[in-house]
Amino acid sequence: MIDGKKDDFDILFDKSILNDIDTFDDSNLEKRNMQSEYDVDDYIEFEDEAEISLSSSENQEVDEEIDIFELDQRGRASQTPYGEQNVDSLTEKNKSSLYDDDDDDDDDDDDDDYEDDDDKIYASSRMNDSRKARKKQVSLMREILSYIEMFAFAVIFAFVFTEFVIVNAEVPTGSMKNTILIGDRIIGNRLAYKFSEPKRGDIIIFKYPDDESQNFVKRVIGIPGDIVQIIHGQVYVNGFLLDESYIREPMIDNENELEYVVPEDSYFVMGDNRNDSHDSRYWKTTNFVSRDQLIAKAMVCYYNSDTMKLQFKLLKNQYGSSMSQAEVATKSNTIDK
Repeated sequence: MIDGKKDDFDILFDKSILNDIDTFDDSNLEKRNMQSEYDVDDYIEFEDEAEISLSSSENQEVDEEIDIFELDQRGRASQTPYGEQNVDSLTEKNKSSLYDDDDDDDDDDDDDDYEDDDDKIYASSRMNDSRKARKKQVSLMREILSYIEMFAFAVIFAFVFTEFVIVNAEVPTGSMKNTILIGDRIIGNRLAYKFSEPKRGDIIIFKYPDDESQNFVKRVIGIPGDIVQIIHGQVYVNGFLLDESYIREPMIDNENELEYVVPEDSYFVMGDNRNDSHDSRYWKTTNFVSRDQLIAKAMVCYYNSDTMKLQFKLLKNQYGSSMSQAEVATKSNTIDK
């Protein structure tokens, strides 16, 4: 029976050193006190001596002691790292206990891993929230900047357009009735006279010669070289009576005869409401508008601020055949009075 046990002990002792072996109670084994640690060769020697000296009745007791010893060593072996055990030699109970301990350790490790994962997920979530907040803030700033850019572009465009292309003005008086009414808003073309000259009958916007901080709107009656006469409430240009169907009412005859010779780069202008117009007839500094005082050619009325109604009325040159005759007279340098 002892011989049969040698192989088991060899397996146990090859893998680890025995610790704290209990002393046998048998009288023949009292001569050899088992130390806490034996190597494999010492224990085999001990078995040979026990086989020689023990009787059959005593062998049974030794077997029991050895069984106890084996159980004790198995219990101790279960405390060693799992990788160093002979799992096949353990009892089902010890295997179960060992696996249970390992499962507990694994559970603890899993719990720690779960906690770490939770921390990582929480940190990642906070980072994502922070990134989303930053992206939203950047998007909002970009949107605000886009509106500012659009507004700035609109302001710059309007400034450039009104300073160099058009005039948008409101007429506060009735000097141009019934062509332009009080409160009418008109648009003038600043580029109209950059490459051409004003013509008789054009409605122009210009700086008031007596006070250039004010802008006036009147109709051109005489151009450079013309002789303009006002006789008994009638207007003559180069000796030809003008057919002025556009005026509001006939001019009052004050029995005065007035004559104006239009100088170079200058223009004689009058309002269509001849009886209520402060024009070239009444200015103090000069009776003419110089070319450098021209601002624009009036093109259209589009709104009336008094009636608050939209309208669209072209401001046309309405001079007829009498103006053509005046042109012929000017070219021939003859005046038929």
